[in-house]
Amino acid sequence: MRLSAYCLFILGFPVWFGLAAAWGASGPQCIGYLALLHKLCRQIRLEVRVAGKSAGRYSRQHALRGQNAGVVSIQQGLKLRSYSTHVLASAFQPARTDFAIGHAVHFVNPLEHDGFFEPGGWGSHAVSESLPLLVFLPGMDGSIVTPFWQYPQLGTQFELACMVHTAGMNSRAPFEQLVEEVVQYMSSASRAGRRVLLVGESFGGTLALAVAQRLDAESSGAPAPLLGLALINAATCYASSALSVVGPVCASLRGPFYCASLLLLAALVLEPRTQLPGMLSLLTSRCLPSLLATPEREAYLVRVALSAFLGLKEPGLQIGQLFRVAVFSRSDLEFRLSQWLET
Repeated sequence: MRLSAYCLFILGFPVWFGLAAAWGASGPQCIGYLALLHKLCRQIRLEVRVAGKSAGRYSRQHALRGQNAGVVSIQQGLKLRSYSTHVLASAFQPARTDFAIGHAVHFVNPLEHDGFFEPGGWGSHAVSESLPLLVFLPGMDGSIVTPFWQYPQLGTQFELACMVHTAGMNSRAPFEQLVEEVVQYMSSASRAGRRVLLVGESFGGTLALAVAQRLDAESSGAPAPLLGLALINAATCYASSALSVVGPVCASLRGPFYCASLLLLAALVLEPRTQLPGMLSLLTSRCLPSLLATPEREAYLVRVALSAFLGLKEPGLQIGQLFRVAVFSRSDLEFRLSQWLET
């Protein structure tokens, strides 16, 4: 019997929100993991049979505002295509090439990548280098999309520098190499006279602590090049968490059992409870977060939604490539649990 991945996604939708009600998660996390759920449905040998009248058509006007994109109105006519999917190799392949040699990470400013501009905010500063530098270290998945709706507000006070794994999910850089490269980047910024705020989320919090300790040790009595250190849900208690038990079991599973286990894994590492009402209001277009309640920021939200979560590739939607949601393969998960979190 052939099942529709689209139908499976619809059936999985209330299941996910049931988990969300029990555990709690931020709006962007839920949106991102709903996209991940859809990808998982497509990874199993299923056929997407959404076509013609059953798919329907819809179109909307979207205003794209940005420093590089200008002010553009585009008519997006979207139609779901009928296509068959094969098993995506990422979920079933063995360990891949070792990318530990060379530069394992680099740093990007999502607002600059998007071309974002707003009066009094990012893009309006005469010299952006005069702003403090906010270095953001993401979680185990390496995605910098989690705090995406805070970026415009942060851009009024900081220049953003978000860590991105150069090889993406293929990265096999050891923990010590990550520490060394972040230290080198921050030391270079400090020598250039920049004030640096280091922020780490989840695994990034563990990495941030190691970086701060290294900077302090190397300062030789001089002040370390840190304006401050902020930890957000730092994964410092991994060894005593449920993830340390469930994660390796998930990584040992194969085929569709592995794909299904990722939903359980997501429920453990997210927080679906206090922010769920706000996320539902956002999805149903009843209200916007106060951080995005300006025309420029609302347009930014639209660009992120269209490109990162709906996968559209149009001029002015470059942010999608930076915010796209990737899926762990078994080898990815096993490596990051054992080499990064257990360190």
